[in-house]
Amino acid sequence: MRKLLLLLLIGSYSLMYSQNKVSGYVIDENDQPVIGAVAVCLDQKNNTILHSVMADTAGYFSFENVQWDTQKIKITGFGYKENEILSNEEGNTLKIVLYPLSETLREVVVSARSSVVQKNDRLVFNVSNSNLTKGNSTFELLKFTPLVTVAEDRITMLGRKSIILYVNGRKTNLPQDQALGYLKSLPAENISSIEIITNPDVTFRTNGTEGVINLVLKKNEADGLKGTLSVSSTQRHYNSQDGGLYIDYQKNKLNLSGNVYASNDENYFINNTTYYYFNSGNKNTFLNREKPIRRYIGGSVRADYHLSDKHIIGLLINSSYNKHKDNRLGKTLYEQISAGVVDSATVSRNNIDEPTFRLSANANYRFKTDNKGSQLSVDVDYFRNNKDNTMLNSFFYEQNNTTGDPYSRFRQRSDDHLDNYSV
Repeated sequence: MRKLLLLLLIGSYSLMYSQNKVSGYVIDENDQPVIGAVAVCLDQKNNTILHSVMADTAGYFSFENVQWDTQKIKITGFGYKENEILSNEEGNTLKIVLYPLSETLREVVVSARSSVVQKNDRLVFNVSNSNLTKGNSTFELLKFTPLVTVAEDRITMLGRKSIILYVNGRKTNLPQDQALGYLKSLPAENISSIEIITNPDVTFRTNGTEGVINLVLKKNEADGLKGTLSVSSTQRHYNSQDGGLYIDYQKNKLNLSGNVYASNDENYFINNTTYYYFNSGNKNTFLNREKPIRRYIGGSVRADYHLSDKHIIGLLINSSYNKHKDNRLGKTLYEQISAGVVDSATVSRNNIDEPTFRLSANANYRFKTDNKGSQLSVDVDYFRNNKDNTMLNSFFYEQNNTTGDPYSRFRQRSDDHLDNYSV
């Protein structure tokens, strides 16, 4: 009986320790509350978001029944680095300090506190009055947005495998690289708010593993024509360039905007690996060279016409052409360790040619049913994707620095053509 009671006490203590309430205050390095900081409870195994809360005006947040053996908590704020919590004792109120993402932008981040609103299915970051929009592109602005990670070639969302980009509630149908080009060409000062939707409902037409970033553009306060031009260059092994042009025109009830973006990205990768086999006295060296080339050009046109204060008709067209080439060389060298001379080698060459054309169009009608943001909308969508993939593979023997004729060569070709209509 005593053993049974002891086991029950131990089990109860373990359950209380592994599953408890977590609360705390989120502050910056100056002991000021980070208003609107986001706290998310995640599954440790797959980073799936289980719960999320926002800190109040005092920076306070709390979670009920956190299971530390399988869950963790991440705290982040607009313009701040993430802070991760893996354990905490019951009853201990946490004090979480967040630091700006960039030392050079420390003062800007502190003065750029955005207004954060948590709705049923999304977090809304109102950035229209944020200092971080000054002189930045939307691509740069997203680097400061909680739950979003921005790299040079990819945007990811916490707990999601990939993201889909929406503009004013309309799907852009842009692949990842063209979406980056679009974001780099769009001035951050044109953004009113950024909506982060980690669990989109069926109206967003996602595959269940995707998150949604919806950009809400500002309405121009004055009629006329506005535009921005951006050009950048990156020096790696080869020089790469990208640029974009954004134009916005408003006259009375009509609003027109469009942008054109282009990129020329060329790179070179080297990877060498050597394996020694001392029992046999041999060694093999694997040499790999890769030269990927990505060139694309794209553009979009958006038009909205206000029939009245409550009735709006709109049109959105996106188009892009992407030319992807990749030349790969793989060589395996066989030699004796003692001789130090290559006996023979096998060589493989892979040449990839993959042009892709995409076109999407959306015609829509919106009826504002109240002043709280509710609306009735009707959409007609068209999407075309033409993708041709050709791969030429060649394999050779090499001996005495002489490459023979290919002993194997074959060509692979796959076409992906899609036309889709939906209402």
